[in-house]
Amino acid sequence: MKLLLNLAFMLILGCLSLTANAITIAELQQQNRLAIDAWVIPDANLAVKQQARLIIEVSTVHWFAGGTRIAHIDIDNAIALHRDKLASNSSERRNGVSWAVQQWELTIYPQKSGDFVIPPLPVQVTVAATPKDKVSGTLITPAIKFSAKLPSPYLSEDSLWVAGSALDVQQQWNGKAAHLPISNEQNEGKEESYEEPIIEIEMGDAITRKITINAEDSTSVMLPNVFENKTNHSLDKAQLYLSPSQLNDSHSRGEYYASRVEEATWMVQKAGVIELPEIKLQWWDTTSNQLQEIVLQGQTFSVIHTPKTWLKAYGLTLLSSLIALIVLIFLLIRVFRHIKTLPTPNLIGLINATLKQNRSLANLYLYRRLFIFQKKLTLRSYYDALPSNSSAKKQWQSHHQQWQQQFSAEPQRHNTSLLLKLGCAVRKKASGIAFRLPKALPELEKINESGSVNTDTNDDKIMRKENNQA
Repeated sequence: MKLLLNLAFMLILGCLSLTANAITIAELQQQNRLAIDAWVIPDANLAVKQQARLIIEVSTVHWFAGGTRIAHIDIDNAIALHRDKLASNSSERRNGVSWAVQQWELTIYPQKSGDFVIPPLPVQVTVAATPKDKVSGTLITPAIKFSAKLPSPYLSEDSLWVAGSALDVQQQWNGKAAHLPISNEQNEGKEESYEEPIIEIEMGDAITRKITINAEDSTSVMLPNVFENKTNHSLDKAQLYLSPSQLNDSHSRGEYYASRVEEATWMVQKAGVIELPEIKLQWWDTTSNQLQEIVLQGQTFSVIHTPKTWLKAYGLTLLSSLIALIVLIFLLIRVFRHIKTLPTPNLIGLINATLKQNRSLANLYLYRRLFIFQKKLTLRSYYDALPSNSSAKKQWQSHHQQWQQQFSAEPQRHNTSLLLKLGCAVRKKASGIAFRLPKALPELEKINESGSVNTDTNDDKIMRKENNQA
């Protein structure tokens, strides 16, 4: 009898087990013993780059007997991240029945203005239908639509701006923190002004600019790269080097934090003044729905040479200039020595003798000029050779008479200007014949005519003729 009772009990347990194994996730959902829902926070007035939270809630009248897995989300023009790997577990009563609730949170960041659709997502769950049996299957979330737009007309999708509930920006120059003015776009009249001092550095030094952006309710990939446009930060006096971006995301007690660190280094290669521009970063405060501006002040550097860099930059030019100067001095010495060996020009000698009141020496140069230019030995012969009734002859006679009268009155002194006028007048031709170069070998013509060479020069003949007349 007992054996029959045991067999009957085992049969009943087997039937119950088969019945339990026959229950599926879909049947539990149809029997309102398992449910899934999803929604977006905020569901309206979402700004571009603003963090939206996708909440997926799974609930059951039983209890969860295994891990829950959510499929990867892919949304066009938006970034979806599953940053919190743990669910929020709770229990609540619905219509007098206790339900076990799991809430999973994902973050979505729209990158452009427009409408967005979160497609149905498969969620794999495991629940305990009976104390000994587990049921696994897949639930599908409903499709969700939302939209996003630029929150201010002062913003553009390509400008440097960030959206978040809190923002902190730090700037360091060569490891030192810098002043950081913050202004409100709606209150520009109260904007703080600050001017950084000029920093003096040497050639070969490095200039580092480190900017750290910390934001709340955002992600590091949505924070702007302030050095993205490399052209705006390149300099002709320094070489620019950009360090890899340092991105960090974290969360704590349902709050999400993001950090981005950008660092640029300029290696100074030329002396002069280097001006690094200011950087303006705009921040849309999602808590107050206001646009604010953060100004990262620029910096001016005065680059000076060290002895080594100065020689490197100007050594070749200095050496070339020194060699050229030595050669020039050498040439000037040679020219000066050569000039000293030459006889003093008649005009210069006449001027010097006149200024020194040396009458005998002045007469010597005057008569020498008379012989060289006019081939005359006396002033009288030169006067007779001048055309009669000409202005030159009258002027010469007037100057000569004044000079003689002054000499008779003051033998030790004479009129400098009169003597110079006489010396300059001798330089002019006595006749109106145009100036022409003398022949180098005038005796060649006589050889052709007579076949003999006359060794007397024209100067010798003139001097003999003047002596005979004298």
